[in-house]
Amino acid sequence: MVKLMNFLSKNYCSQRIAKEWIDDGRITVNGKTGTWMQEVDPKKDIVKHKNIVIKDQREAVIIMNKPKGYVVTSLENKNGENSIYKILKVDQRVVPVGRLDRLSEGLILFTNNGELAQRLMRPEYNIERTYIVYVIGQLSNERIKDIKQKGVDIGGHISKPKQFSLIEKSKQGRNIISELKIILTEGKNREIRKMLDILGLRVIKLERINYANIKLGGLKEKRYRYLNRKEIEELKKMVKMDNHESDDSFENSSNDSFD
Repeated sequence: MVKLMNFLSKNYCSQRIAKEWIDDGRITVNGKTGTWMQEVDPKKDIVKHKNIVIKDQREAVIIMNKPKGYVVTSLENKNGENSIYKILKVDQRVVPVGRLDRLSEGLILFTNNGELAQRLMRPEYNIERTYIVYVIGQLSNERIKDIKQKGVDIGGHISKPKQFSLIEKSKQGRNIISELKIILTEGKNREIRKMLDILGLRVIKLERINYANIKLGGLKEKRYRYLNRKEIEELKKMVKMDNHESDDSFENSSNDSFD
């Protein structure tokens, strides 16, 4: 059994629109007006909107290697210029788990499980996001130690990475290029860019390589793949969700990527 609103947001519309339609009496369950706290059995109950039967889709989580220059938009704005949905072409209604700004690249997840998406973004679950960042400039060992211990005030919020480390430095012309590894457990808007700007470092490249247990690995730019059942189960365990919704149809999908 699942809440009616979650059933709708997984298969048909956003949670905001689902609640609006339920409150307005536009959704019926087995011929009766649905309520937003109501639970439905996707295998037995008939859910309708304007006489359209809403069918339950298989649970999906997708990993994409987002290229620089594309915008992670909402589904409502998927036809906008450089929308990430111009790359992601799937039959199901999936939403992004968090954001990567237009100039950033790398791993981003999409899912049709609204509850899973919300939990993966909540700071209380301490879900790790790992980034590799190339910057112009350098920091002393003492400054890096200070960042680890105290964090950086980015204006109304102290950004305190779980890990902030220098991988290597190199010289390119007159510039010192530093390669940094940064791990966050919450996702504030443009947090890394704001932090590095305050530290006097100019970002050349910002790439996310891990989200929770999911690694970008060898997935090429602009390509995406469905997570398999085991990967989805592991994600759910990390955010204290049960795994009864995982679908056997993901068992052999992990090696298939699309573009």
